[in-house]
Amino acid sequence: MQTTLSPRIFLTDYNSYNNGTQFQFGHWVDLTQFSDEKEIRDYINDHFEECDKKSPLSSPREEIMITDYFVRCEIQSLEYFATYKIFGLTKVY
Repeated sequence: MQTTLSPRIFLTDYNSYNNGTQFQFGHWVDLTQFSDEKEIRDYINDHFEECDKKSPLSSPREEIMITDYFVRCEIQSLEYFATYKIFGLTKVY
């Protein structure tokens, strides 16, 4: 079995991080859904605006924080593979 995984990033922001809510307002973003840098920037700005509406902080969310990423790879067997994460080795079964 062969599976292709899309490149993606875990997007959050420094203001949420400093407030301890980076995982509440952060999420994985599949980069293949964008055709250029402008689309990504627009998506991020819209996401931050929505976060500010849901849970306003002392200042607007403006600084992008990418805390993790996953690059394209091909898996020959889904029984086991490992990917290096910022916080260590994560097993995915």
